[in-house]
Amino acid sequence: MSKGRYQVQHTYNWMAVIQSVILLLLVLNVPLFFIQPPDALAAPNALTPLHTIDDTADHQREQLAFQDVVSVDHTTRTGGMIDLSAWDYERDGITDLNGEWFFYWQDLLDPQGIEQDDKLGATLVPVPASWSSYGADRSSEAEHAEQQRLAKHGYATYHVQVRLPESAIGKRFSLLIPNAATAYRLWIDGVEAGGNGVVGKSRDEMVPRNHTRSFRFQPTASELTITIQVSNFVLRKGGLWDSILLGTTERIERKLQQDTVYQAGLAGVFLIFAFYHLYLFLLRPHSRDALRLLDRIIDDLGELSKLEARQVSMDMKPVRIAESVEHVANGMRGELERAGLRLEIQKPEHPGEDVHIWADVLRLEQVMTNFLTNAMKFTLPEGIVQVGWRVEVGGNLPDHVTVYVTDSGTGIPDDALPHIFKRYYQAEPRHETRRGMGLGLAICKEIIDIHGGMIGASSVVGKGSLFYFSLPVYQDVSKLAGGE
Repeated sequence: MSKGRYQVQHTYNWMAVIQSVILLLLVLNVPLFFIQPPDALAAPNALTPLHTIDDTADHQREQLAFQDVVSVDHTTRTGGMIDLSAWDYERDGITDLNGEWFFYWQDLLDPQGIEQDDKLGATLVPVPASWSSYGADRSSEAEHAEQQRLAKHGYATYHVQVRLPESAIGKRFSLLIPNAATAYRLWIDGVEAGGNGVVGKSRDEMVPRNHTRSFRFQPTASELTITIQVSNFVLRKGGLWDSILLGTTERIERKLQQDTVYQAGLAGVFLIFAFYHLYLFLLRPHSRDALRLLDRIIDDLGELSKLEARQVSMDMKPVRIAESVEHVANGMRGELERAGLRLEIQKPEHPGEDVHIWADVLRLEQVMTNFLTNAMKFTLPEGIVQVGWRVEVGGNLPDHVTVYVTDSGTGIPDDALPHIFKRYYQAEPRHETRRGMGLGLAICKEIIDIHGGMIGASSVVGKGSLFYFSLPVYQDVSKLAGGE
């Protein structure tokens, strides 16, 4: 090796060590201002039907580690009432307050104001969910239309009534609020209990804070109310997008301790990565495989953080979907064939080949490549991988294109399917030894979210999986005619 190449290699290794430290800081939630904000349909196969899903699916179950949360049987969680009278808080442990809450958009009300309003100005919404998933007009099908959704920035009040068992009166309970973006005030049974940051009606008025907090209280009756004012002018997700948890104070505090241990353990794992990386640099300069793997993990984590913070630029233009799908499929055909798989491209019969979408073509092809790579990972030799697209017109949704990848692989278990688009989550491949960190699908979801689309998956164990995303059809013919 020449001296110049030796210096380049060692510079690369030192950069890798620095990246490891950055990764550790990210795990420890240390603010990195250059990465994060300052405050911060049925596919033509035999698989289960393709459902149009909302982007809140991923938000609704992002919960803490070691979470022993139960959903109480025989409960009513609609109409602004969560009936937990059948909850055995000693036996069952922590429960959530998921359900329909009263929601006052662009209004900050305290419990007295809500009582005076008599809920006339309220809308019933599902919690948890980002409020940008709520329709500005909840009547007919308007709630499904992207253009009718609420803005990600704004302020609102949430209110719900909770019915507890009679035995809960006088006992010590706690509410655990993992995430409420990005500032909130909390009242429990009409008494202000605290909050995070400073709620305001503009970015200048509010002070953002978003970290897990618990709030103690002792119910004096079997029914109580919970009122939460929330404002968000910082993050892409606003509102109560994570489950609020209720349990005895002892169990909530135990859970917080367990989560602290988990986070410390996770930080320890990445610290070991950093030291191992340093070891490779100092003692084994020719051992590059582990360095490349860790580099890829760090790059993926940095990319995901930037996507989540919306600190990426998109080169949006009309994209001919047929051309894009075929380009990605043909580009990976050789790799799939070397893995012993047969690739099939499925084209729709109608409409024709000239359907366009408004997208960043490189980011779009990044998602398709990830889908095909996963299909290859989970499909045994002699299996089949299909990639295709279809156009949906009319119906309840705007005209849209769905791009899908199916495989005849091992499938994904039902209990794993809801988690596959979360960061760090990995379903276990049956025949593949290459492992990542479970960031690829999380990156895909953020890319499709930025495009205003939907992403999802379905699977049957032993038969295969379907991954898809849907984006609106691009309708501006004049721009296409103008050569853009």
